[in-house]
Amino acid sequence: MNKKLLASAVILPDAVRYNQFVKLEPSGQLSVIPVDSELSETCFINGIIFFCAADSLPDIVNTLREADGGIAEKCHAAISTHPFHLLPPTLPNAYIYDLRTSSATTVRLFWPS
Repeated sequence: MNKKLLASAVILPDAVRYNQFVKLEPSGQLSVIPVDSELSETCFINGIIFFCAADSLPDIVNTLREADGGIAEKCHAAISTHPFHLLPPTLPNAYIYDLRTSSATTVRLFWPS
């Protein structure tokens, strides 16, 4: 099982962090950490990981999809448009915006309960 996801960007309530691991800790909590040289048990995600309640997901995905530019512009659009809908990192609220398909999926596909 993959223990870490390597994402192009992770949107947190207070910042955007680029090239980050989202790691599933033994306690079940998620941590967001900078990329290091340890790439074992890692799955690269060509996308943006963010955290929100399920009812906010469609609006945030729409913002990411419609934002002009690259990763930085998409992240800035999400954090500036939805500051009160972005949540701290938790597995139930973790989603991946796939840059290739412009769609979102749950992180739980990588870490089933």
